[in-house]
Amino acid sequence: TPAAAGTVTSVGLSLPAQFNVQGSPVTADGVLAASWLSQPANTVLAGPSTGASGVPSFRALVASDVPNVDASKITGGLVPPVRGGTGLDTSNASGVPNLFLGTWSVSSELPVTLGGTGTTALGAGGTVAYSTGSTYAFTATGLNGQFLKSTGTGAPAWDGIQATDLPSGSTSYIQNNTSTTPQSASFWVSGTGAVDGGLTVKSAGDAVSATTSGASAAAVRGVTSSLGSGVYGQATGGGYGVYGTSLAGYAVFATSASGYAVYGTSTTGRGGYFESNNGTGATVLINNLGGASAPGLYVVGTFAATGTKSFVADHPTDPTKSIYYAALEGPEAGMYVRGKATLVDGAAVVTLPEHFALLVAPDSLTASLTPRSAASEGLATVELSPAAMTVRELRNGSGTYEFDYVVYGVRDAFRDFQVVRPRVAGAGAP
Repeated sequence: TPAAAGTVTSVGLSLPAQFNVQGSPVTADGVLAASWLSQPANTVLAGPSTGASGVPSFRALVASDVPNVDASKITGGLVPPVRGGTGLDTSNASGVPNLFLGTWSVSSELPVTLGGTGTTALGAGGTVAYSTGSTYAFTATGLNGQFLKSTGTGAPAWDGIQATDLPSGSTSYIQNNTSTTPQSASFWVSGTGAVDGGLTVKSAGDAVSATTSGASAAAVRGVTSSLGSGVYGQATGGGYGVYGTSLAGYAVFATSASGYAVYGTSTTGRGGYFESNNGTGATVLINNLGGASAPGLYVVGTFAATGTKSFVADHPTDPTKSIYYAALEGPEAGMYVRGKATLVDGAAVVTLPEHFALLVAPDSLTASLTPRSAASEGLATVELSPAAMTVRELRNGSGTYEFDYVVYGVRDAFRDFQVVRPRVAGAGAP
């Protein structure tokens, strides 16, 4: 009850920011109305997500808004692997495993289409599983020393080596040598074939693989001397002393404890020739196990290539890639040294390495200088020898600052390097 009579001239309505107020204020007669303002999708009216109590607002749900729910309350959907599930519908179907309390049970054999074998049978010891085209089966049990042979699309069969299993040729005899002397071969082949030798072996992997424990004996021997060779072949005509082919493995693979693993000589041809159709791998792979101080490839004489000479390194952040850098090339047998020196009161003397001075041609020297000061008047090389370089600042400058240098030269032993030469037959492609 008001203390005294009076007159109301205006009535207004004020609501939180989530509402839209209409008709306010009323000054005579009218209706005050309020409606919800539109809010972003997937938001709810709730108090603060963290901290103390506060004014509610529309916001997205956070993990703390959801109470702990027993797993039995979740009756639909698939639990993905990232949430600890399988992402699969594991309802009981024929041939599909059911998951019960962390263990798998199979109601029948798992079909081939689901990654199984289609059978619950287990082969006898020594048998081998094979595909029939629609399911899996097992071979019979073989005998000691037998080999598993293909019969086409039928079941593989165990058998010994027959004459028909060997390639046709002019081999006169094959015998097992039981001698224990180091120079005696365990497997000896003699033949006089006009094209192929006494033994021709072709394989998708290693063409011939053998080991020996003899001090000087050869694992596989063609023609041997008193020292023995891992493989020794001799061609008196235009053929190959040793010729190897492979579809996937190494065409020629050799190891040696102290001598040459592979040694080839030729009177008029090449000492060795290697060819590969692999577009991504190396034609010749040299695995240097001697450390950084031992060269992986050592060439006596000159080295030539029709392509670039590169180094390759693993990409430090992308294991699927490599980084290639090509060697700098030019029409001379160039060499260089570079470094950083300090100009003091406008002058500097740079001592060059002794190994550079011993090999470079004195009259071939050139130098490039780069001052590391914006106030520099410029630099000049006033004296240059294989042993040292004298540098002065231009315009009688007296600056003190660092500068970079590169000194180039030609190897004295190859000062007459010929760029354009007569073509030599056979120097390019074979």
